[in-house]
Amino acid sequence: MLYRSLSLAHCHGFLNHFVQEFQVSANVHTLFEGFDEDFSGMYSMHLWAHLWWDEWRTDFTIVHGGMIDEDYVRYAETTYAIAARKFLV
Repeated sequence: MLYRSLSLAHCHGFLNHFVQEFQVSANVHTLFEGFDEDFSGMYSMHLWAHLWWDEWRTDFTIVHGGMIDEDYVRYAETTYAIAARKFLV
């Protein structure tokens, strides 16, 4: 299933530009459990929270909203954590 979305595109560069095609299941997993090191051209990050925020929702990732905290951002080696890390004080 392809979506047009903000910067979470997978075109051999996970976070590219504002609008590109996005395969939800693979890329939500990469966002919170994997790592795509290409941040070139990243303007924003759409999190698709309705697909993973609730703990019972595991069809895209085992990560849920209760796991996203300062420690996750500081120490996880994932696309989201590394992108967010620069915003910690």
